[in-house]
Amino acid sequence: MDNSLAEAVRKKDLNSVLELLKQNQNVNLKDSLGNTPLILAVKSENLEMVRLLLEHTSIDLEIKGELQRTL
Repeated sequence: MDNSLAEAVRKKDLNSVLELLKQNQNVNLKDSLGNTPLILAVKSENLEMVRLLLEHTSIDLEIKGELQRTL
């Protein structure tokens, strides 16, 4: 499964994240460690990225990350 969005968040590449969201990439898709793009953005303390992801209409705030916790 393509997880370009998580990779762009990990690289802190805001332009790529914007483009991927426009292409309707799955904003809730977990990476190999079980983290969503939103969890990755929170972990890296990237507030601009967090805000951008939270604005997405499909965001699921109940998904648990690698530590089996929600945000």
